[in-house]
Amino acid sequence: MNERERGNSFFSGFIAGGLIGAVLVFLFGTKEGRKIKKRLEKKGQELAKDLPGIVSDLEKRGAEFAQKAEEVKQTLEKKAEELSPKIKRKLDQSLASIEETQEKGRQTAARIRRRFFVKKGRQLG
Repeated sequence: MNERERGNSFFSGFIAGGLIGAVLVFLFGTKEGRKIKKRLEKKGQELAKDLPGIVSDLEKRGAEFAQKAEEVKQTLEKKAEELSPKIKRKLDQSLASIEETQEKGRQTAARIRRRFFVKKGRQLG
């Protein structure tokens, strides 16, 4: 850590300490601060009482979400299994069509060669 970073770190700590000190003096040293402190304590206690219910609700929602996610996963897997044979069939049909077209191309090329590349009854090349 160089001198400049050390200076910035010290200054940041100094400011943070001053702010924390000012808040504590306000909360403990003034009448208004003590009122705010009591309200904060009361609100904190209320939240602490409600916390188990909130956690329970979140756990319930999480379990419901996990269940729905599993249902969606199973549905997608089932659809994939159903589509897989259909896709394979279509792919096989397409490949067969390509092979058929290739064979027709070979036959056509052979006919053209026989018809146009003949000299004195003999095939050229």
